[in-house]
Amino acid sequence: MDTQTMLVYLAKASYFLAAVLFILGIKRMSSPVTAKKGIVQAGIGMVVATLATFAITGGNNLVLIVLGIAIGVVPTWLWGKKVAMTDMPQMVALFNGMGGGSAAAIGAGELLKFTSGAETPPLATLALAVVGALIGSISMTGSIIAWAKLDGRMDKRFTFAGQTPTQPEEVWSYHDGHAIAVTDTNPQVREWKLGTEREISWKNSHDGKVIHGVVDLPPGYKTGTRTKTIVHVHGGPEDQQQAAREALAVH
Repeated sequence: MDTQTMLVYLAKASYFLAAVLFILGIKRMSSPVTAKKGIVQAGIGMVVATLATFAITGGNNLVLIVLGIAIGVVPTWLWGKKVAMTDMPQMVALFNGMGGGSAAAIGAGELLKFTSGAETPPLATLALAVVGALIGSISMTGSIIAWAKLDGRMDKRFTFAGQTPTQPEEVWSYHDGHAIAVTDTNPQVREWKLGTEREISWKNSHDGKVIHGVVDLPPGYKTGTRTKTIVHVHGGPEDQQQAAREALAVH
């Protein structure tokens, strides 16, 4: 067995070891307790795979390989040192997409090579190139979308102060067509016997315009029962009244 053949077998064994280390590293990264060791373990696996690639190529394209490593390592190292801890998920999402982008680029390169017509590729090779490019493109696209959502670039969510007829003012979050209360500063209100509110309207006897208002009915009110009434004129058109649990209605 010559030296080159031995290097090929050694490289394949190294790839297997690198894959095992990488999988175990990802598994450890699922827990905050072992995440640091998992990152180191996965990094060792990548170093082993890189060294195996150097060995199996026999020094061919050495300059391009070193240049690719420098382009990949130096900017990401500098970026990783400067990025804030709160922005770490966005950075990880982008970096995860790099692998998918690389797979897509390799698959696209193989397909472009086959378009020259110099050789007819086996069907299996052609299928793997298409599948690799497709999966890589999907992976990279998903990572970019994840980064955009984590960074707030695709999130249409906003917060506001709001109230309902049965709930005093709270902080609400609006997202995907739904409003959800994110604070509950007055939970005791749910135990109170509150009245109901109705929107009413009538025509002005002078100009015939429709005037709108809100009636706050006392708890247990029955239709037709005479009760004391307080009229609160809001002074429009600069102001308006709406069905809400305002302080005046509570008092």
